[in-house]
Amino acid sequence: MVLTSYLSAKYGDFTFRQVKSELEELFAPQYSLDVTEAGETRTETKTVQAGDYIGEVVTSAYCSCSICCGKWAGGTTASGDYPTASHTLAVDTSDPIVPIGTQVIMNGVLYTVEDTGNLNANGVDFDVYYDSHEAALAHGHQTWEAYYAGGDGEEVEVTITETVDVCEVRMRGTALRRNRFVRTGIDM
Repeated sequence: MVLTSYLSAKYGDFTFRQVKSELEELFAPQYSLDVTEAGETRTETKTVQAGDYIGEVVTSAYCSCSICCGKWAGGTTASGDYPTASHTLAVDTSDPIVPIGTQVIMNGVLYTVEDTGNLNANGVDFDVYYDSHEAALAHGHQTWEAYYAGGDGEEVEVTITETVDVCEVRMRGTALRRNRFVRTGIDM
C-alpha cells in the first residue's frame, strides 16, 4: 500500500516498465541473496535381500604385489583365503559398504568380499583383485552396478557414503528506512 502510494505520488499513472528501475533501486538495498555451495557427505544404510540392487559403486583394483599390498604382499586376505581374480573383492577396513563374506554380482561376475583396505580415503566402495599389477592399473577407477547375491531370504546391510553438491540459498530482508522516501522529496 505504501509502495503504491509512493509510486503514484511520484509518477501519477504508471506502468511497470516505467517504474521497473525505481523498484529495483528501492529493493536492492532491502534484500540480499547469499549463495553457498559445498560438498556434503551423506551416508545411507539399507537392508537388501538376494537379487536386490545395491547401487552404483566406485571400484578400484589391486593385485598381491608390494606396490598394492605393502607388507601383506603375496599373503592371504583379511578372511584368511588367498585372493583370486574374478572372485575376490576388498572393502574399507573401518567403514565397509558390506561385511566380509558378502557375495556381490558386478558386470556378470560373482565376487566375494574377502579382503579389506583403506578404500574410503580414495572414494572407493570395492577393490577388485587382479592377478597382475598391469591388469590392476588398467582397471583404474570405474563405476559399476552392484547386486547382492546372497541365498534365498538372506539379507545384508549396505552402507553407501557419497559426497553430493549442495547449494544453500538465503535471502535476507532489511526494512526500508523512512528517510529513503525523504530523499526523493516525498515524506511518508
